[in-house]
Amino acid sequence: MVKERMSILFSMLDKTLPILRPVDLPVTFPLRESHTEQAASILKAVATGKITPSDATALMTAVSAQGPVPEVDELEERIPKLEGAHQKRGGNG
Repeated sequence: MVKERMSILFSMLDKTLPILRPVDLPVTFPLRESHTEQAASILKAVATGKITPSDATALMTAVSAQGPVPEVDELEERIPKLEGAHQKRGGNG
């Protein structure tokens, strides 16, 4: 009889109390010049306990969505050099 009452009580509580769900808190983070610097800064923040690993995952996803981290930095350096060389040789554009 006690088990039945407890079961009914828990059933009523399940229906009346809201389900607890995790909530992400806002994270403020300084932006860096390059993707590589941003990634290193995120890893340092996790290592020092300033942000959680799940926050770091979200931030790294946002950074890498802009392109693979080292490759984007390399391309940002190489493209202007290539364009300058192309214009010096009399190329269009």
